[in-house]
Amino acid sequence: LFFFFSFLTTELRLELVICKQTYNHPFLLLSACRDRMSIREFAKPSLLRPFAISMTIHFFQQTTGINAVMFYCATIFQKAGFQENSTAVSILIAVIQLFAAAVSILMIDRGGRRFLLIVGGLGMCFSCFTLGAYFYLTINAVPTHGKVGFDISWVAVTSVAVYIVGFA
Repeated sequence: LFFFFSFLTTELRLELVICKQTYNHPFLLLSACRDRMSIREFAKPSLLRPFAISMTIHFFQQTTGINAVMFYCATIFQKAGFQENSTAVSILIAVIQLFAAAVSILMIDRGGRRFLLIVGGLGMCFSCFTLGAYFYLTINAVPTHGKVGFDISWVAVTSVAVYIVGFA
């Protein structure tokens, strides 16, 4: 442990010396600025494909609807019949999101990024379809005229939880 901290201290001292030299010699600062990347660098084939992949992933991350689900989580659960417990269920969903993110961090090296993206995307599609079907069935339900029907409000909670796990 002591060796690690002494190595770290040595690295910091070396970086401090380089910073002082750069400050004292403006020519070194200008030469360091010339080595920066320009926007034209992204047109090279070695950078274009990774750049396109990362931009596509970022685009789909923003358009999946995670912000709408998280912002309207309490409203979704109120409409599903959890009037008193909608905030508690939202807290439960946040805890599920925390654990799902931790598990995905641990799984990313074993499962691979591509596999996790595909499985997460399919899980999100399935859960959105299920949540939409739940609200369609509850809105267009035939009145039971006093008969006790099935309580399927758990489908909304499960769908949102699966959606959150798929996103993480």
